[in-house]
Amino acid sequence: MANFHGTAWDRLLAVLIAFVPGLPPDIHFEAYEPSPSIDLEKLPIVNALDKVEVILEGETSGAESPTVIGQGDGFYAGLDNGQIVKYQNGIVSVVAQVGRDCGAPWGSVCGRPLGLRLDASGKLVVSAADRGVLIVDPKKGDVSSLFDFKSDIQGHVPGFADDLDVGQNGTVYWSDVSTNLDVMNPLKDLLGNDPSGRLVEYDPKTKRNKVLIDAIHFANGVQLSENEDFVLVSESIRCRVLRYHLKGPKAGQKDVFMDGLPGLPDNIRPNGKGGFYIVLSEPRQFLGDNIGKLPTVRKLILRTHTLVDLMAGSLKRFIPDFVDFGGLSQIVLNTIPVQKISAAIAGPSRILDVDAAGKILRVLQHSENKISFASQIVISSKYAYIGRFFGNGIWRIKMSDLNTECPTLSEFDDHRKTLEIMDYCDHKCCALMFYAGDMTDIFGYI
Repeated sequence: MANFHGTAWDRLLAVLIAFVPGLPPDIHFEAYEPSPSIDLEKLPIVNALDKVEVILEGETSGAESPTVIGQGDGFYAGLDNGQIVKYQNGIVSVVAQVGRDCGAPWGSVCGRPLGLRLDASGKLVVSAADRGVLIVDPKKGDVSSLFDFKSDIQGHVPGFADDLDVGQNGTVYWSDVSTNLDVMNPLKDLLGNDPSGRLVEYDPKTKRNKVLIDAIHFANGVQLSENEDFVLVSESIRCRVLRYHLKGPKAGQKDVFMDGLPGLPDNIRPNGKGGFYIVLSEPRQFLGDNIGKLPTVRKLILRTHTLVDLMAGSLKRFIPDFVDFGGLSQIVLNTIPVQKISAAIAGPSRILDVDAAGKILRVLQHSENKISFASQIVISSKYAYIGRFFGNGIWRIKMSDLNTECPTLSEFDDHRKTLEIMDYCDHKCCALMFYAGDMTDIFGYI
C-alpha cells in the first residue's frame, strides 16, 4: 500500500491531468516532427568559441540582441529588466526603459526589448515583446510606437514581437512569434502544435503592415540579404529557416532556405561575407526531435504548468499576503517533474556560418560546450559580440579569433573517418591540410 501511495497516485494524477476534458489550456495536440537533422559530424566544426571572454557579467542580464555602434568596441543591447543600455569604452549607461515588470516568466517579458537595429537616422528600432515595434532615441531616451500593436493585421492581432530588420528604404520586417502566445505562459506556444507565427512587413510610407509568411511555428530571427532581394525568418520549433523573395523572378514567393538544422535557430545576422551567421540556441533533441512526437506528454507538461499558475494566483487573490516560496509549485512539480524542461532544453549553443545560398561553411562551437542559451552574434571590425536570452553578461571575441578558418590537425583527425572527405575538401581547410604535408594520410581514408 505504501508503494501504491508513493508511485501509483503520482501516475493517477498525471493521467487525470492529461486526459480529463476541459482542463486549461483546452487546446488540441497532435504529433509533429521536423525534418531529419543534418549530421553535425559531417560538417566543418571549428572550436573558435574557445576564445570568447565574458564582459559585463553582473551588469547585464538577458542581453539578447546586441547591436554594434560603428566599428569599434561598443554596442546597444536590450536587457531582461526592460532597459536598453549602451556599452562604449568600457562604460555601461542606460539610454531608455521600454519594458515593465508584469510578473511573467522570462524576466520582464512585458515590453522586454528583444531585437534591436539602428536605422539610418541613428535611432534604434526595437521589437519589444507585447509592446510591438518601437522607435527609441538613444540620445534623449524617448520611446514611441511605430504602429498600434494591438490592431488587427490580416485577421489576427499580433502576440509577441521578437526580432526585426530594417531595409535601406525604412521598411521594417519583423517576426510575430505567435498570435496565440500567452505572455504569462510561453510554454503554450513552445509545446502546442498550432503554428500561428508570422513574418510581417511594415511600410513606412503607407503605415500599413502586410503578412509575408504565416503559420510559422515560433517565428524568431529576421535578416535581410545583402542586396535586400530576400528576407529570412527562423522557424525555431521546426529547426529551419524560411525565405521570402522580395525581388527577382520569385518575388512574392516563399520557400525553405535551410532545413533539418542540428539545433533551434534563433537570430540571424550578416557574416560580413555576403552570407549569414545563424545561432542555434540549443540542441534540437528535446523540443525538436523528441517532445514533438509525444502530444500527450506535451499536454501533461503544459496543463501542469497552467494549473500550478492558476492555483497560486487564486491563493494570492484570497490571501493578499500569500507568498508561496515555491511550495505549491514544488509539490506538483515533484510529482510531475516539469522543472526538468529547462535542463532538457539547455545544451551547447552553436553558430552556423553560411553563404548566401544557405551552404554551411563552418560550425562555430566551444570545445567544452560552455556556450549555452546564446541568441545572436553581431560583428564589427574588431570584435564580435554574442548575446544571450538567459544569463548574465555578453560574450566577446576578437574577429581575428572568430575568423579562424579551419579545424586544427587533431580536430580534423577526429572527424576524418566520418566525413565525406571530397565534400569537405570544397572547404579551404583541405588545401591547408595538404600544404601541411598530410595529403597522403587523408587520401588513405578515401
